[in-house]
Amino acid sequence: MMWQKHPRVPNVQYASNLAGGYVVMLKREGQELKRAIVPNARALEMLVAEWSTSDKHVPLGDIIAKITNQLGIEKCEPCAKRQQVLNRLLRRF
Repeated sequence: MMWQKHPRVPNVQYASNLAGGYVVMLKREGQELKRAIVPNARALEMLVAEWSTSDKHVPLGDIIAKITNQLGIEKCEPCAKRQQVLNRLLRRF
């Protein structure tokens, strides 16, 4: 399969399916989050629109990092790891 990036939503990639239609994949930070098969280009665009609107959130780890930074708390290595874990964990929901 030849994967192509969606022109408007960079986290979405798609490829033509041998049976017709498209295989669509949502990726973030190199990890596949969702995958679907759609029958035609119209369904592809509808799915991409749905995924892009449900994908607009601020990760919890980033929020905590901004608050602690504003309070003058320096970021340590465990803090950075915790930020990444919280960001990844909550993006799956």
